[in-house]
Amino acid sequence: MTTPPRPHHRRDAQAEHAASAPPPATRAATPSEALAVAGVLARAFVDDPVQRYLLTTDEQWATRAAPIFERIVRRTLVIGVVEVTPRLEGAALWLPPGTDFMQGPRGLYFALLSAWDARTHLRRTVTLVRTLQKYHPREPHWYLPLVGTDPVQQGRGVGSALLTRALARADAAGLPVYLESSTERNVPFYRRHGFEVVGHIAIPGGPELWPMRREPTPRPA
Repeated sequence: MTTPPRPHHRRDAQAEHAASAPPPATRAATPSEALAVAGVLARAFVDDPVQRYLLTTDEQWATRAAPIFERIVRRTLVIGVVEVTPRLEGAALWLPPGTDFMQGPRGLYFALLSAWDARTHLRRTVTLVRTLQKYHPREPHWYLPLVGTDPVQQGRGVGSALLTRALARADAAGLPVYLESSTERNVPFYRRHGFEVVGHIAIPGGPELWPMRREPTPRPA
């Protein structure tokens, strides 16, 4: 599994309700948008139980969350895909098969910076990462470490839009998709997109997560 000390433990697409307007189109983010995307994710994850297990105080969140997310976004732009809506209402980070945040060019540098980010709760971070690694699939797959919608944009189909193109890409390649939801309330959202719960993760003294997997949908004959 591929998790630096804080970011990819949680894959929470804010639960959505029916929207009157069609879902927005999506596109790949550019490096110049990394800071703005980080801001969206920081707002989306402000109450996330996994993230707040690692950044426990409001002061830590206010000063460190956005820089941490920016680092993750920039790393994903190098090794994966950052999917966004046209006006950055939300963002999803996707890692293709065989990629890892802490491997490959500059992977060690990223790992060292992530360890520094986690300095106030390093033991918690190590426990979380090691636990999640036990559940991560070993066969080739797409991985969704983070997906979030700006709170003011929730309920408008943003989360679904951020999944659609990437899931089609995985289907075309015949590959499964994996994520961990950090809230049980989002499990039905992912199920509507073909994911199923494949386990339950309980961090001692910490949050719960629901690992989920989606098998590729065969193309029509």
